[in-house]
Amino acid sequence: MAVSTQTTKPSTSTSPDWAGLIFTAVAIVVAVVVLRLPEMPSAWQQRYDPTGHWWLSTLIASLPVIVLLGALAFGHVKAHYAALAGLITALLTAIFGFGMPTRMAAATAVYGSFYGLFPIG
Repeated sequence: MAVSTQTTKPSTSTSPDWAGLIFTAVAIVVAVVVLRLPEMPSAWQQRYDPTGHWWLSTLIASLPVIVLLGALAFGHVKAHYAALAGLITALLTAIFGFGMPTRMAAATAVYGSFYGLFPIG
């Protein structure tokens, strides 16, 4: 049995973690944009059946899950891109399908993203 005598040098690179820096910068920009959106003058009342047909409202509400799982199963998309597509679909569904205020939807998306990302990271 042959024994390898090669040694590997430890990495002495002092380059910054660009992915982490870019993510931090994007997170700060998104947070500032969300906080600059105008507030609602009154409370928002959620409508569970905005179309008047329960089956159509259910189909609209399920779009983010369909996009996420469809991108993973049929599109063979990487998981983080599929998650971003699901997040964007959820935002559009909340704003245009259910009439959620834009600031509230954006703040909820940012909060949910960080809530899901920090336990993983």
